[in-house]
Amino acid sequence: SGYLLPLLAFALMYRRWQKKGKDPSGRSVIPVEYEAPDKLTPLEVGYLVHQKFSKDYVSAELVYLASRGYISIREIKKEGFISDSFDYELRVKKDWTSDSMLAAHDVTILNGIFGGGTSVLISSLKQKFYKTQVAVAKDVRNCVVDERSYFVEDPVMAANKYRGLAIALFVLAFFLPLPISYRISIVLSGVVVFLFAFIMPKRTPKGVEAWQQSLGFKEYLEMAETNRVKWEEKENLFFKFLPYAM
Repeated sequence: SGYLLPLLAFALMYRRWQKKGKDPSGRSVIPVEYEAPDKLTPLEVGYLVHQKFSKDYVSAELVYLASRGYISIREIKKEGFISDSFDYELRVKKDWTSDSMLAAHDVTILNGIFGGGTSVLISSLKQKFYKTQVAVAKDVRNCVVDERSYFVEDPVMAANKYRGLAIALFVLAFFLPLPISYRISIVLSGVVVFLFAFIMPKRTPKGVEAWQQSLGFKEYLEMAETNRVKWEEKENLFFKFLPYAM
């Protein structure tokens, strides 16, 4: 009877997902979109699609800020005995402190990078930029969850609740003085809960619409419409969309 526990866990988690985690229905067919939804930045799109913050999104956001004219990015080649290495210089091109249209997380990124200066090397940020990343993650979460209402609740917190429950089941299986069959059942139940954690974050109807538009924009960036891409290269819009493809 102990082996019925994972089946019970699956049934309970499935019911929980239907009530608390399943996204509202969206469009059955996702059309190609030619721009990011709601004028979202690459960092916001990444959070919306993948339901979490990643430091890789910051690199794309820097290219986005360069395309908006706030900074310039210059590659610096350093010749080595065996192989060459590369660094990048970031330089301020436009003041952002009085720009009310700039997202809070972009302001945090720029302040964290330059700190009142006008230029910096990427290599100099490796040991100190992590504090800024924490603040950026909080800012983009506030934007996507609170301001734009794309999620019912913080997707990271929603997933972590169930990951924590799964870990608790693993610990119980290890410490409780139970027959091996029951221990295995508890572990398998924990695996079920852990896997469901990935799909528990729930988008709002508005979030589903923006998410599907993001997927349509991704299809466009993957050159679904070659002729239009060629036109945009002529119009010098390739650099504008490059950050979203990173």
